[in-house]
Amino acid sequence: MVMAELAGAYEAPIYGILDVDKRIAAHDWGALETPAIRFHGQPEDESKPTILWDGEWEITYVTFAIWALPSR
Repeated sequence: MVMAELAGAYEAPIYGILDVDKRIAAHDWGALETPAIRFHGQPEDESKPTILWDGEWEITYVTFAIWALPSR
């Protein structure tokens, strides 16, 4: 597992996430498998490369998902 923190020119995590995702899609991975991108939850198969956006993004995702639920 490799962990990193996103910081710099972006005001919100989603802007950095979208930029990194574009770069991953444009990269020539050659014989390597292109990493899967996950925005929520742990990878189902840890034998395959996966980028999991976690941390502040996870909190944002869960918060908005809860807000989207119909009220009872």
